[in-house]
Amino acid sequence: MGYWREGQKHSYHHTGSVNSLCGLRKALLILAVEGLEFSGQRHMKNYLALQAGLDVIGLIFVVSEAEGLPQPNLVGIPDGVDEASVRSQLLRQYNLKIGSGLGTSAGKVWRIALMGYASNPKKYFTLR
Repeated sequence: MGYWREGQKHSYHHTGSVNSLCGLRKALLILAVEGLEFSGQRHMKNYLALQAGLDVIGLIFVVSEAEGLPQPNLVGIPDGVDEASVRSQLLRQYNLKIGSGLGTSAGKVWRIALMGYASNPKKYFTLR
């Protein structure tokens, strides 16, 4: 209301991104077809598969399962690992994109998102 009220200092007013609105519409359509319950089950199943795979190679989540969510995941990077090189290799060899840590967590964690379509075992859990 700071923009519209008379006598108020006008804040910056802008148009929302059309691309973001189109993306939101498509995501909601996909969710409507899949069903909310199945979507939640799919995310949890893929989270458990990620957790099992990380356990095998000795990596751990930064946030405990009790406090975390199955979609955004922070994974600790072992000392001595060139994290950028590992991420580059995963992208090059398997088309698997993993985010780096941000701010004070840079070089200490990887960000692995299992959200929406990205939580798809055909896309991310099979080696090509």
